[in-house]
Amino acid sequence: MPRGTLIVAMAGGGADAHGLMSTLLDALPQVVAAKPCVLELVTGPFMPDRQRADLKRRAQSLPVRMRAMVRDPVGRVAAADLVVAMAGYNTTMEILRMGTPALLVPRRGPSLEQRLRAQRFAQRCWVSQLDPDQLSPDRLAAAMLDSLAPASRPLPTSAPDLGGLTRAVASLTAAAASVLSNERRGRGFASAARPVLPGL
Repeated sequence: MPRGTLIVAMAGGGADAHGLMSTLLDALPQVVAAKPCVLELVTGPFMPDRQRADLKRRAQSLPVRMRAMVRDPVGRVAAADLVVAMAGYNTTMEILRMGTPALLVPRRGPSLEQRLRAQRFAQRCWVSQLDPDQLSPDRLAAAMLDSLAPASRPLPTSAPDLGGLTRAVASLTAAAASVLSNERRGRGFASAARPVLPGL
């Protein structure tokens, strides 16, 4: 396997990843011609066996490593020079956390969640994105080469705020403490207000 730039392709569970990864294989010769690289395809555990076999057959003559899944996806993102991925929540959070250059190709549907996420992140210059309706080997190869060129990447105007979990825990803890405090006050008021009957 030749050494060079490492491109990691990830698509979550992989059930609908064949289209993107198939196009990646078609685009790879153009990318390699311009920049020596190795492509690591992480197909996901839910890609149908027939589709995974098709990718494996077509990848045999290319600088490609294939894996159904990896134990440390964050580590693979950190090791990559470029991540090509769909725009699922977990994958995109791993990309933002590591700060690895990324090209997102969201799924077409049925919901708009991935498209909206990819568009918003690209507007903030945190990632690059390619609309799935424009997905073709030529466009994908060009977008990958652009993403691999530091000079062509615009600088983000602000860093992504990844502190939501910490704030959520603090907010929930404060809310729980407030409820407990109110319950204690309520029990104390009830005890003080309860009349003491003679003989009891």
